[in-house]
Amino acid sequence: MKQQWTKEELIEYFSLLQPERQLIETKNFETRLGFAVLFKYFQHEARFPNRVEDVPPPVIEFLAKHLRVSTDQFDQYSWKGITIKRHRSEIRKFFGFQEHSANDLQAISRWLTDKVLSHSHDIAVVKERVYAELRQRKIEPPVDNTVETLVRSALHNHEQRFFAQTFHSLSPTSISRMDAMIDDWADAEDDVTEEEGSEEPERMTFRKINMGPGRANRKNLEDEIKKLKELRMLELPHDLFKNVPPKILRKYRLRFREIG
Repeated sequence: MKQQWTKEELIEYFSLLQPERQLIETKNFETRLGFAVLFKYFQHEARFPNRVEDVPPPVIEFLAKHLRVSTDQFDQYSWKGITIKRHRSEIRKFFGFQEHSANDLQAISRWLTDKVLSHSHDIAVVKERVYAELRQRKIEPPVDNTVETLVRSALHNHEQRFFAQTFHSLSPTSISRMDAMIDDWADAEDDVTEEEGSEEPERMTFRKINMGPGRANRKNLEDEIKKLKELRMLELPHDLFKNVPPKILRKYRLRFREIG
């Protein structure tokens, strides 16, 4: 939840409706503000705050004025023990949510593979998609880093399947020629290490193919033509990455450059 709120936003999102006020007023006077904060936070985010610092001070102050109590009540509200557990249970029930289970998280992992990871690998974006999906299913998400761990694990498994599928789409000829180019790359690295100051051998390697064209001159043009010929000799399927979004291909291209 963002930390800064305008007066108009506070009124729109955190005003207490009559049924909500009636529920809050059934709580002990000392815990009303704590319950109200949890209630409105969950109503807005579909999850509870992990810690006191997650709750924006303007929200606490706004609700305290609504309830005509001091903000000190929230400072004294215990975040451990039976009271907050009971309050969370009541709030979940009020909104028709249930606590997450291991089966729920497994289902979300499968949903990520089927619906999300083929289009986006941005961890922050995917996490928000997970929270939105859990909200849609009326499941309270886990606290701490569980969601991020789930996303990273699902992404790792997705990438391993993608790599395996890509490999199996290649012909034996393509694999053989790629292996030879990788061997040339390793040999070229050894040659440069052994002969410092000498020119890098004129063998075409994946590193050279991945390099930019450089300045516009005859030599660089000839090098680019040579790269194109080498790539065509690999005999890669024309539709190898037809279903992969450009931004994901770019991610792998940048990763390859880092390795190279």
